[in-house]
Amino acid sequence: AGQLKSLLHPLVDLDENVIQENMCRFQPGTREWAIQSFDEWLRDSGTKHRVFVLTAAAGIGKTGIACKIVRDRSGHILACHFCRHDDSRRNNPKNILLSLAYQMACKLPEYKSNFKMSLIAKILKEKPF
Repeated sequence: AGQLKSLLHPLVDLDENVIQENMCRFQPGTREWAIQSFDEWLRDSGTKHRVFVLTAAAGIGKTGIACKIVRDRSGHILACHFCRHDDSRRNNPKNILLSLAYQMACKLPEYKSNFKMSLIAKILKEKPF
C-alpha cells in the first residue's frame, strides 16, 4: 500500500479527519431517515445501481450523515470522498479519482493486481482536469 499511496496521493487522511470531526458532533437519533434509506438500498441487492447518492440542500447535514454511514457501515463501503467547496484539494476531480482508486485497490486485491497504477497515475498527473 506504501507504493500505491506514493503514486496516487490519496486524501484518506483528510477523509479520516472529516469523519472524526463530524462523529464528535453527531447527535444519536438524528438523521435516521437517511441511515434507514441507506440500509434499504443496501438490502435491495436486485438493483443494478450500486452507488448510493445522498443529495440535499446546503446545511442539512450530508457530511455528517455520510460520516455516520462510513463509520457504522464500514464493511459495506468500498470507497468514499468528502468534497469541500473551499478546499482545492478536496474539490479537484483528479484528486477525487486518485483517492477513490487508492481505496478500491486497498480493498479489492483483484482490482489492485489488474490496475496499472503507475501508468494511470502518470497520465492523471500529466493531464490535469
